[in-house]
Amino acid sequence: MKRIIFSILSIFMSACVIADISYNYLQVSFADMGDAEAEALNFQGSYEVAESVFVFAEYSDGEFDDMPVDSDNVQLGVGTHTSINDNTDFVFALSYIDAEIEGLGETIDVDGYRLGVGIISEISENIEVQANFFRDDLDADSNINGSFSETDTSWNVQARFGITDQVKVNFILAEYDVVALGFRLDI
Repeated sequence: MKRIIFSILSIFMSACVIADISYNYLQVSFADMGDAEAEALNFQGSYEVAESVFVFAEYSDGEFDDMPVDSDNVQLGVGTHTSINDNTDFVFALSYIDAEIEGLGETIDVDGYRLGVGIISEISENIEVQANFFRDDLDADSNINGSFSETDTSWNVQARFGITDQVKVNFILAEYDVVALGFRLDI
């Protein structure tokens, strides 16, 4: 899977164009979560509602490879960005997470908050990179194991390659051996 993603990215890199950093977009991506032996289809959107302030939403539908377990995840949030220089923004976001994991006779409902900080930079005319750090504070309720809370930190790095002024290919590497490939449409 990783070789296929790298091959696809190398094809697009030669004819890429990037406009300014955009906070108005729709994105779809497919993630391979290696450590968990699972895959997920993700839909994301973001819209800048005021100068330097944006709202965003994400929906993920995942399945595990070797067991009948499904997960659904919804995330709604608000963020802000400020320019560090002409090509780089610092981003801060806060979101609410609601997820459900079902399988093997157990249902786990998860909700909580995610705090995210990151940097987005246009490193060339056709390449944009992003690095993010997250802290999740989650509460879970299981029909078998009762209630529990969890605090976790994670990270991801992304590279976007512009195909046109509005269409980008997005490649994501994340903690827990997660690799994702997506397409973004700037609106």
